[in-house]
Amino acid sequence: MATAATVNNNNSNTGAMIQFRTTIGSVSEYKPGEDWQTWEERLDQYFEARYVDEHKKVLQSKNEPVRQWYIRIKNKASSCDFGNLLHDVLKYRFVTGLTRGPILDRVCEENPTKKLDELIEVALKNEAALSSYTQ
Repeated sequence: MATAATVNNNNSNTGAMIQFRTTIGSVSEYKPGEDWQTWEERLDQYFEARYVDEHKKVLQSKNEPVRQWYIRIKNKASSCDFGNLLHDVLKYRFVTGLTRGPILDRVCEENPTKKLDELIEVALKNEAALSSYTQ
């Protein structure tokens, strides 16, 4: 699941246009002539709805194996009603919840269009390589 902010400077006198995109929800592009205050309120609500308290975040524990991390988030997601978005949500949580370090770095080198199972495989192989290197 990717989130992107795009800023386009037009050659005209209209200024910059900003558009935020994510696979879950979106805020339409601000167009010159629209009510700025209304657009800004929508943007604030967009980010407010995505805020998660620190104690509710699900993150990989220190020294938690990649396979266990995936199983844990999959089990947590099973009680949610993600429907067709389940795969994308799991992929997003798997990557963003990985502990900072060489495994996350390696996963982030992959093409963002890769499927969840492919990213898990990359993480598992990297974990195995690091484990054999440190033993």
